[in-house]
Amino acid sequence: MRIFQYGNKAALVVGIALMVADSFIPLAQEFGAWQVGCLLCVWYSASAIKEDVRINAKLKKWLYAYLAIVFVFAILLYGSAEMQTRNGSWSIHSSLKALGIEGR
Repeated sequence: MRIFQYGNKAALVVGIALMVADSFIPLAQEFGAWQVGCLLCVWYSASAIKEDVRINAKLKKWLYAYLAIVFVFAILLYGSAEMQTRNGSWSIHSSLKALGIEGR
């Protein structure tokens, strides 16, 4: 039995499983499960583009560049929703401040 019998589809499944595990398992966050999962999903997409004979070479280059940009943004923006904003109290409307609602 070959280790990579199922090929790229297994990489996609493992990548998605790692990304989901990063949300629920704190130990997975420490080892960068989200980043590895994103890398495996991009690898699957890039290999699917490579194997498709209907796509011409010029479009393949643009699709590879698009995948690289999406990968970089996914890595850079991961965790930005949990980050505390600077000067967050300025964004709260004055009527909400009067009610006693404060920003983080």
